[in-house]
Amino acid sequence: MRKLFGFLIGIGVIALIAGGVLIAVGYFNGENSAKYVTEMIELNDSFTDFNIDLKTSNIEFIKSDDGKNKIFFKEIENIRSTASVQNNTLVIKQTDSRPWYKKMFFFNYFQNTEIKVYLTETNYANMTCSSNTGNIKINYDFTFTALTAKNNTGSISIYCNVTGGINADNDTGSVNISDVTTKSINIEADTGSINLNNLNVTDDIRIDNETGSIKIENSKCANLYAKASTGSIKVTNSSMDSNMDLKTSTGSIKLDKVETNTAYLKSTTGSISGTFTSPKIFSAKSKTGSVNVPSSASGGLVVVETSTGSINLSIA
Repeated sequence: MRKLFGFLIGIGVIALIAGGVLIAVGYFNGENSAKYVTEMIELNDSFTDFNIDLKTSNIEFIKSDDGKNKIFFKEIENIRSTASVQNNTLVIKQTDSRPWYKKMFFFNYFQNTEIKVYLTETNYANMTCSSNTGNIKINYDFTFTALTAKNNTGSISIYCNVTGGINADNDTGSVNISDVTTKSINIEADTGSINLNNLNVTDDIRIDNETGSIKIENSKCANLYAKASTGSIKVTNSSMDSNMDLKTSTGSIKLDKVETNTAYLKSTTGSISGTFTSPKIFSAKSKTGSVNVPSSASGGLVVVETSTGSINLSIA
């Protein structure tokens, strides 16, 4: 038995050493062979739509100041992009031709790679942009009919108006939307913060965040539906025409000067606190926490539930 145990330990040590060697080789190979290539291309054909699929680069959309549609690339020599106009759509596609061991140990070099898209027009139709590892940023100057942004690792930042709806899907990273007028917003995230500020949304805002906070400020919409499993939800100086539905598992819910007709607030192990701007009829209960809400015979219904958290709500 002791011989077998010693044999297994020996195998484990050998595997550990081999793994360390592979990591070191991959690291130095990646560092020593990460040669950057820069290029600026001009686009002569017109387009209204975007279809962008990236592997590892940050991408930003910027208003052109010289009357030319153009794209600046700074990339790794074995991770290169192509750009073309097809059926009135700007298509950017990135190909990763590195050997497998460099893909395994490619650390953070993507942070230095970037694509900047300079656009002459301000109004476009459909934007679809996805990235595996990199940030997506669309600046204030543009208006789209519909916008979809998807990311695995990196931030999504949207500062443009969208006449239709915004759909954002992020696995690991933040979603930031500010100073936007749009019809609807739908956000799904696994790990990272969601920050919404100064929004005018004619229909609904829907947010589902697994691990991370949700913060909404100075915004208005028809209905707000927000869910966080292990993060907090905070709504400040915002109004909903009809309903607000907020749910957390292990995070708090905080309201500051919120206006809505009806509301449903639920947290399993977090507290619920804050202020409304008009009278409400409260139905509040907590299994093991304190409950402090105003007594009122007028206003919309607010239903509040916690299991082990306190409830403290008032009228501002």
